[in-house]
Amino acid sequence: MRYVSTRGEAPARDFEGVLLAGLAEDGGLFMPESWPSFSAAEWRALRGLPYAEVAARVVAPFAAGCLTLEDLRGMTAAAYQGFGHAAVVPLVQLDARTHALELFHGPTLAFKDLAMQLLGQLFDHALERRGERVTIVARPPATRDRPRSRPAATGATSTSRSCIRWAVRARCSGGR
Repeated sequence: MRYVSTRGEAPARDFEGVLLAGLAEDGGLFMPESWPSFSAAEWRALRGLPYAEVAARVVAPFAAGCLTLEDLRGMTAAAYQGFGHAAVVPLVQLDARTHALELFHGPTLAFKDLAMQLLGQLFDHALERRGERVTIVARPPATRDRPRSRPAATGATSTSRSCIRWAVRARCSGGR
């Protein structure tokens, strides 16, 4: 899978390249050169599978050439093992015609945990494979008690692991 910039001036990259680059050098966003598709049978085969397995299978075509399905299975299992519900994102029935997908069972009780927990695993894998490390400095949203101008979170790394340490409810891969 190759990714190109929406502005068309940056070189095409593979999944790992866009993962580590973030935005394209030309200020554009990276998008797949061609979109993978799933057959009706492939979609049906996802029924009843654990969330981590579904995530691995859906991400696999986007990471083709960089990550195997087995790599992704390990990363998604690690990313979602700490969620507070066995289904990770349970679909609950509210009444006869209404269902809700609960997106708050992650470590920070926010929907972003679904992406950020996997993103940390993807960074760890790419950086470990390259023998590199990274420090990530992040800031949670501003509040009345913590204005935007005051940093509230820092990143921490070891030689082969990366993590994001949030000022509110620290959670870090690698047991640190």
